[in-house]
Amino acid sequence: MVSSIMSNSNQDAIQLTSALHQGVVTLGLQKMVDYLNLIAKLNSNSKAELADSILNLVCSHLKISAHDVKNSARNDGSRIDALCILSLMLKKHLMFSQNEVASFLNKHKSQVSKYVSKMTRLNEHIESDRKLASRYRELEIVVIHLLVNKA
Repeated sequence: MVSSIMSNSNQDAIQLTSALHQGVVTLGLQKMVDYLNLIAKLNSNSKAELADSILNLVCSHLKISAHDVKNSARNDGSRIDALCILSLMLKKHLMFSQNEVASFLNKHKSQVSKYVSKMTRLNEHIESDRKLASRYRELEIVVIHLLVNKA
């Protein structure tokens, strides 16, 4: 039991160090520090404004309307991709809870859980998953730059 707790703690430290390193490589040290400071001081108004900006970026990139993403019942590929990407980005970059993401996207929290799970289980051997992962990585760089520039 103690060894599994230590193991999880070590894995968390490795994951954090890796994420920080990637952030510094992508943005540079000062912009990464600015990004971390921004996240620490976000309030609900600025989070909502940033969430709208992220929604618009994702929709623009995937060539789908924000209205369709949030309100349509259609289950086509680009809409589901947008929902998956948005669910993970809002949780990861704006520290939205699952309920906050669900409310923002007009979805039930169980759907948000499904979208986040899909993003964390992408298989690079499957073409559609590889394409979704690539889109996410491209958009994540743009979102990080957006957040840093808002700081």
